[in-house]
Amino acid sequence: MRGPTHRPARRLGCALFAALGLAHAAHAGDDAPGLCVPPLPAYKTECAACPALSAWLASNARTGKKVREEPPEDRITRSAWFTHKHDEVPAAAWKRPAVKGASNCAACHAQADREDGHRFHWPTGLAECLRHDL
Repeated sequence: MRGPTHRPARRLGCALFAALGLAHAAHAGDDAPGLCVPPLPAYKTECAACPALSAWLASNARTGKKVREEPPEDRITRSAWFTHKHDEVPAAAWKRPAVKGASNCAACHAQADREDGHRFHWPTGLAECLRHDL
């Protein structure tokens, strides 16, 4: 069910994706493993006009088979990768006020907007609810 706070995940524009990607590359150094989630083919097409971004994507984006296909409705939250990584999250957890939905990455992953989604924290009240079997 979609409430008034629901905002669908949208594809990043080339300029924003470039800013995120190049900022990640700048602070990660040469030993960076690349993006955690590679860009969709649509991103690559859209960003092909930007030589710096295209070069960065070619050298840093992962190409694993499991993410070569665009997710349903072009939403990462419906991709096989996302559902696998979040399969332990009960459906009711996505509806909590502190979470507001699967597209709100920053609710649980601090600094997700800076390509550092590995820093995890439980939103207010969610950990207690999970302990009581949401």
